[in-house]
Amino acid sequence: MMTGALCAEVRVVPTPQYLETLNDSIRVPDGGAVGIVPGPASSLSSPKMKLAASFLEDSLRRISTSTKVMIADQKSAGVAIHLWNWAVDPNPPVPLNLLDRQTLSDPNHWGQSYIIRAPDAASLWAIGSSDQGVLLAAMTILQTIRHTSAGTEIPRLY
Repeated sequence: MMTGALCAEVRVVPTPQYLETLNDSIRVPDGGAVGIVPGPASSLSSPKMKLAASFLEDSLRRISTSTKVMIADQKSAGVAIHLWNWAVDPNPPVPLNLLDRQTLSDPNHWGQSYIIRAPDAASLWAIGSSDQGVLLAAMTILQTIRHTSAGTEIPRLY
């Protein structure tokens, strides 16, 4: 399900089973910083995790050449997009509800399920049931990023 202005502006492919835009966006002013934080640490060597981080990094740099984008092993100042591989560690440091946990642990989704959480105004979490799920979550996020007159806008999704 897609709601709000995002529905009219973007079509996410592949179509998520459920997608809800929250009432506000994460904003990065021109010249601001975005950190892409893959985790847990033991999943950093995964080619799909690297690909997800790289796609987000490239997309953010193309959208605003003045935005400082870095892939880091921990959150620094500014906005952070966290990429988390549930198969490696099913306890990400962000609150998940029962339905989130069921979605991520359901073997009938062939490791492709993911959830996107926006716990605050400066962070977005893409949690995949596997590295494949993380890659699909990253593709969803990058399809929603927009440049505005004030800078880069990343809709808060669920």
